[in-house]
Amino acid sequence: MGDASSRGEPPLRKAAGWAAFDFSFLMSPPAALAGLVYAIVGLASLAIMVAGGLILFQFVFQTLNAPPKDFEDISRRLLAVGLIVAAPFAIWRIVVSHWQARAAQAQAAAAARQADVAREEHYTTLFTAAVQQLGAMREVQEGVGRRTEANTEARLGAIYALERIAQDSERDHWSIMETLCAYVRKNRGAARYLSEREREQARRRQLGEITTGETGVSVDVQAALTVIGRRSPRRLSYEAGLREKVKDRTSYRLDLTRTNLSGAVLTGNFDYANFERSSLALARANGASFNNARFFYTHLEQAEFTSVELRNAVFIATHLEGVTLRDANADGVQVYGGSLEGSLIVDTTLSNALVRGAEASGASIVRTTFEGAEIMSSDFTGVRFDHCVLTGLNMSRSVVNVCNFRGVNCASVTGLTQQMIDSSFGDAETVLPNGLTRPARWPAEPLLQFQITDYHLEWLDARTDAIKARRQKLVEAMADDDIPF
Repeated sequence: MGDASSRGEPPLRKAAGWAAFDFSFLMSPPAALAGLVYAIVGLASLAIMVAGGLILFQFVFQTLNAPPKDFEDISRRLLAVGLIVAAPFAIWRIVVSHWQARAAQAQAAAAARQADVAREEHYTTLFTAAVQQLGAMREVQEGVGRRTEANTEARLGAIYALERIAQDSERDHWSIMETLCAYVRKNRGAARYLSEREREQARRRQLGEITTGETGVSVDVQAALTVIGRRSPRRLSYEAGLREKVKDRTSYRLDLTRTNLSGAVLTGNFDYANFERSSLALARANGASFNNARFFYTHLEQAEFTSVELRNAVFIATHLEGVTLRDANADGVQVYGGSLEGSLIVDTTLSNALVRGAEASGASIVRTTFEGAEIMSSDFTGVRFDHCVLTGLNMSRSVVNVCNFRGVNCASVTGLTQQMIDSSFGDAETVLPNGLTRPARWPAEPLLQFQITDYHLEWLDARTDAIKARRQKLVEAMADDDIPF
């Protein structure tokens, strides 16, 4: 639907062949260069005409005073006369050819402009028709009456038509992304949060105890999310250029705010997306990218994120209870407040992460890297740090009681106290910071990953009691408006 150059895209590079240099820029030179060339050609032509006149005069004068000696002398004199006479005509022919080339070039440019106008009108027509189809409805027979319902097939066709236009027309790309985001927001409605019963069902579903009751979004909304996520690298680069131009952190972001996306499947690229006050409970994301995304007051209970990118994403007062994060890159992520209670984080990179005021009691964190991270003023009661890398981790003013540091090197962790270590559990591979003493009850041998011992059961019981006590303390503190951190 149009070549690359007409859509504002860089054209494909052509093979140079035997051409060592490209002089195509001379077809439309700058005005100053063209004026200079005209002046040089005019002066050269005048010089040639003056020189030709002098030579012709000299030739006639010599011919009258000194007749030619032989045939060869006559040929030379006639050749000189011919060159003198032909030179002005040759120059005139060059000038006329240049004028003709300029006229042809102007005609070609006018034709290209007309083609661009026609192409844009064509895209506008397609865009308008597709948007109209997004609201397609149909009547269906129901008993003795009829009812109206969404025409899913027509809406799917409209969504994929918009994707095609966005691929072909850079000018319409962002408008189409905004249209699809608005479609998702309108057809999913406001965010809906899980009840306590639904949270328990979701937890049991994760454990494999139940397999029914799966939630999700409608087919057309899921298709819109898929189209949004699979934007091409060229279009993503175009969006980055738009954000760079405006220097506005709120502009040119996918707007999926205040939307119920519970149970949705997110794939592809959602960098810089805004999920403020939305619900992604039970959502699944595999291989998706959420770099620099915003999750302000967002509900992500029991969501599953696998092999995702969360670099520099920001979470503020986010509900992450029971969330599963596997094989993720979350370098530089920022978490302010919110809850990660009962979450599972495995094989994830959280280097240079910043966590402040978060509640993560009972979380399981396995083989995860926290190099240079800060976990401050947060509640990590009963957290399982299993073979994690905590190099340079700062846990100042955080509650770190009854934790499991099996196989963890805590030598460079700051903020740990002897009281925290005494209440926690470790094994022979656990290394403590200087000045802290290893509890005598810790086993002298390494504990295997799936080894269930009396020592492990003792930690589980102690963690349960500590979490219950911590919750009760928080309830009392909230009642007195005196939060302990």
